[in-house]
Formats: sequence, C-alpha cells, structure tokens
Amino acid sequence: MNDYRIIAKDAATGDDLTRIITERSDKAARQAFDKMHRDTPHEITGSELVKENTTATKQQERDALAKIRAMVEELGPDSYLAAAFAGCFELADLNIEYDFGDSMKARAESANRDAEKAQKELAAAKGRIAELESEIASLKEKLEREEEWKPYEDPHNVSQADYEALAGTLNARELSDEEAADLIAKEFGFDPSKIAIVHEVAKEEINRHNRIRNAGMIPRKALFDVWDWNYICFNVRGNVTMGYEMHNGELQMYWA
Repeated sequence: MNDYRIIAKDAATGDDLTRIITERSDKAARQAFDKMHRDTPHEITGSELVKENTTATKQQERDALAKIRAMVEELGPDSYLAAAFAGCFELADLNIEYDFGDSMKARAESANRDAEKAQKELAAAKGRIAELESEIASLKEKLEREEEWKPYEDPHNVSQADYEALAGTLNARELSDEEAADLIAKEFGFDPSKIAIVHEVAKEEINRHNRIRNAGMIPRKALFDVWDWNYICFNVRGNVTMGYEMHNGELQMYWA
C-alpha cells in the first residue's frame, strides 16, 4: 500500500479539497477519494505519491481477506487452494483483530524446530540411558564377584545328585500325574483330589553373606524303579499348602 495526496476542487465553493489516501495505486486512491466525497460535487485536479509501502488499515485488510476468501470458496471445498488455505483465513482474522503476526508457515517452522529439538533431546537421553545401563551392568558384575555366589541346596531336601542317580538308571520309569498321585494316596493316606504333582524345583545359590537367591528352576520328573528306589515331589492343598518329597519309599517335607 502507498500514501497518496489527492487534490480536488469543490465545484460549489471553489475551495481546495486535499486528503491523504492509503491505497494500492493512484487509481484506487482517486476512487476512494470520490467515494468519500460522493455527497460533495468536486473535481480531482491532481495526486501525489507521498509514501510507499504504507501499512494498510484493518478495514482494508478485512476487505481484501473477504475477496480472497470468496475467490477460494468459488473453486469448491475440494480444490487445491482450499486445501492450501485451510485454517489460514481464521488465522488472518485473528491477526487483524488482535495485531498478531502469526502464520501457518511460522507455525510449521516452529513445529519443525520443536521436533528437531525433541529428537536431539531424545538422542541425548538414549545415549545417557545406554551409559547408565553400562554402568549398572559393570556394578552388577562387580557385586557378583564380591558376593561370591555359588550353588546351594537345602540339606533337608533331596539333592540334585541323588535325583540324577535315580534318573540315570535304566529301570526307572516316569510316572504320570495320575499314577504318582494314586501311589502317594495309597501309601501315605492323602486325599488324591488334593495332591498336585510338582515337576520342577528351585535352583538356588548362596553368597558369602549367607543370603540365598533363586537362580532358576530344575526339572524333576516323578520316577519309580522299585519301592526303595523312587522319587516324587508334590504339594498337598488345604488351608495351608504343604510340600513333600517321596524318596526311596520315605516321605519327607520339602523345604522351599
């Protein structure tokens, strides 16, 4: 927009009429002058460019926005321009009303900067996490060495060596859960409906401070060769579930 000084002569009185008009061209400034003085007979006698690149008035911007909006709407909602201008008209209204300088481009650039910043922060965080995980792994390794963990078996229970000695014999056969429960019920008087055969026991370790930990599970099948050469680990459900081992025909508690 530019500022134009429009000079006119009042046809009735002969007085000079002068006004500064902000418009996009000399022609538009003359038309605006005529519109302002339409109730006063006059003749424009001259015009002068006073200033270039003048800020348009809010009303001029509203008028221009209305024309652009109407042109885009005429193309239909599925037009390329309609897609490109989505949200722009509402943003322009806010800019005009509240003297903002916002734009979709600025928002996109800001979002890109935020995304880039977030990516850098994420990469830095991942790097730090990797460093901490490495430090934790190193500390765990040092702690393992300091605590001197080694295999442990509760002396009250059947040792893995004794079980493997039975499992290694040719005549020892695996019992089904039903066979094992029936044998236990008949020999020791437990209610067969409350017997649950156990198929694995805890693998334990102990450290130099006598702290015991679980290091996994060891499979143990219910095996039977003869009455004095057998093994079954089982629980008996009740108000309190109790663990037992039958080993070589003898019943003993299983200490978990």
